[in-house]
Amino acid sequence: MLDYQMRAIDCIRDSAEKSKTTHQEFMERICHPFNVDVNMLVGNVLCKPISINFHPDRLSNNMATIIDNLIQHGVYQGQFQTGTTNGGKSAYIGGDSFAWEQRLFNNSYPQETLERPKYGALNLLMYVDGASARFGSRFFTLKNDIAKRCTFSYGDSSTNPTVLCTSDTFVNILAELFRDIRQDKKLLNQVVSSEQESLAILMDSCKQLKNKGRNLDYCIETHVHGDISLADDIDCFYLGIAHK
Repeated sequence: MLDYQMRAIDCIRDSAEKSKTTHQEFMERICHPFNVDVNMLVGNVLCKPISINFHPDRLSNNMATIIDNLIQHGVYQGQFQTGTTNGGKSAYIGGDSFAWEQRLFNNSYPQETLERPKYGALNLLMYVDGASARFGSRFFTLKNDIAKRCTFSYGDSSTNPTVLCTSDTFVNILAELFRDIRQDKKLLNQVVSSEQESLAILMDSCKQLKNKGRNLDYCIETHVHGDISLADDIDCFYLGIAHK
């Protein structure tokens, strides 16, 4: 990783550390009645795959498809590099995506660089169409050790999320997740009956993909800092999922 990419991770960690104790205590109160260890819960959730949803046949600014560029260059390129987008068309220097990204990472990234975070989501519910189907008809998953150079936000970065963390401060996002479970009886986009059911889902260590989630609006967004290497970082491709 480059120095400014490490600074981006550090700035999120430093901010998250300030409220980590409060979130940890909240999760202890949630987990204690069900004999669930909070740290074990965090570890189990972070073992869920990070999925990068993308459109493989979308043309990049070099007129090659996203998948062809990945195969040719051996690294996955972000929207600032490809000139494509699965959301708002503002991934350029000075655009809205640029502005919220600079704000998100406290201006750690140099304004002129195109080597910016790559965006995915934690596939918490093991959906067969990936964690964030809005952003691509196909997806690939990353190897688990890449979480150490990721930052996470509860919700899409375009919505100016207030809860951001690193893998070692991830309890902050879990606490926010359970506050929403208490209020709305929903685990991301899935209806749940109780905190106990939610804990059972999150403690399930099964890595098998399940039914289509069609999860369009609810995610634990993941920002991968540094290159995503085809040879070293990508675990599995899922290229046969229909997008309807």
